[in-house]
Amino acid sequence: VRRALSRLYDENIIVKIKGKGSVVGDMVRCLKMPDNRFIGVLMLPFDDIQSENVANGKYVYANPYAQKIYRAIYSELSDEYDILLDTISAKEIREKFPLSVLNKADKIFAIGEVRGETVRYLQSLGKCVVVYNFFEKNVPVAKVNNDERLQYRLMTEHFIRQGHTQIAC
Repeated sequence: VRRALSRLYDENIIVKIKGKGSVVGDMVRCLKMPDNRFIGVLMLPFDDIQSENVANGKYVYANPYAQKIYRAIYSELSDEYDILLDTISAKEIREKFPLSVLNKADKIFAIGEVRGETVRYLQSLGKCVVVYNFFEKNVPVAKVNNDERLQYRLMTEHFIRQGHTQIAC
């Protein structure tokens, strides 16, 4: 039990309060049923990605997976929640978020190049934030990660067992 509580504490799921013991932290508590039906999906573009589309001499961000992600989220949640979508660059989050439709949502699911400062800003607005593929340390936020490195390792091990010796990735 001590090990389990220690792990929950390390993952910011529980907090230790003197005189009360271990209690569920704010990060997890915010995941309860929302005050309203809105869930915001915030797509933060990656600064180093440039598309072939050029508008006014600038590259236009184009995420080839965005529509699939949006469709999957919508198909899972559309009966229970209203989904609000927007794309805002990390540099413009403080300026544009208050004017965004996402400001109506209690819960924000952030995808893309999410930084700790963006998470802290959204949390300061009282938003419950869940981040996809967020690996920055010491930022208390709920996150969903997929570990592609593990999958590549398992695939490589499979090829080696099959007798392959020249493997490229």
